[in-house]
Amino acid sequence: MTRAQARRLIDDRLVLVHGAAGKPSYRIKVGDKVEVEFPDVKETELLAENLPLKIVYEDEHVVVVDKAAQMVVHPAPGHPTGTLINALLYHCEGFTVGDEIRPGLVHRIDKETSGLLVVAKTHEALLDLTSQFKAHSTEREYIGLCSVRPRKPEGTYDTFHGRHPRDRKRYSSLVKSGKNAVTRYVTEETFVGGGAMLRFRLETGRTHQIRVHCADNGHPILADKVYGKKPKSEVLKNVESRLTRHCLHAATLGFIHPHTRLEMQFSSELPTEIAAALHSLREG
Repeated sequence: MTRAQARRLIDDRLVLVHGAAGKPSYRIKVGDKVEVEFPDVKETELLAENLPLKIVYEDEHVVVVDKAAQMVVHPAPGHPTGTLINALLYHCEGFTVGDEIRPGLVHRIDKETSGLLVVAKTHEALLDLTSQFKAHSTEREYIGLCSVRPRKPEGTYDTFHGRHPRDRKRYSSLVKSGKNAVTRYVTEETFVGGGAMLRFRLETGRTHQIRVHCADNGHPILADKVYGKKPKSEVLKNVESRLTRHCLHAATLGFIHPHTRLEMQFSSELPTEIAAALHSLREG
């Protein structure tokens, strides 16, 4: 196993030390109980595919994409093709930097989450953007519809983030150790029939972070099949019954261009399905 492969297992929370997610800097000691969960290994040939793709900005250094819901970002077991990376290889040139399966990938958003993300096209851009995301200096805002109003109209969730102790496919903010996760939120609107529209600002970028913070604090994202709960009001039930994805959208993305050093900022309107759900909630 290469160092990069080992690091990926650690980053994906697949290496546990005494039942808790291990850190790359941790030095194993005699007596430590180490558990490793190896994902299914499957050879994947990275193919260029002519798939629909909304590119909102591109130059020789970076490309910014407005990802549609239901599109997986990169090939993985169960999704060897049909991903954003496959589409970028067809529509753009120059994706030969970084990981062989995730070339140029700086950050990810969930399959059902729609919205903006940036991909690097050069080694220089990859290193620079990775540093910006690691330093939390990028701007990322999401819009989400929640099935319950939060207890406070605005606030900050600052927690640990790790694998759920009983379900390894889920994450939790209620764990006793893990990486730090910080989500700031503001309630934009509440609805007579229940629920609320929130704006989220990410200070960190953990897997499922917003969805986990919302669910663990009693106001899950509407139609979230993994972390959500069935709504209580008939209005919300009717709205959710018409949804094919959860109501979370990456609406704003800002970063410093890795070559020109100019401030770049992009925004994305709510996709049709979430906009229709919002309209129904307003109508009550």
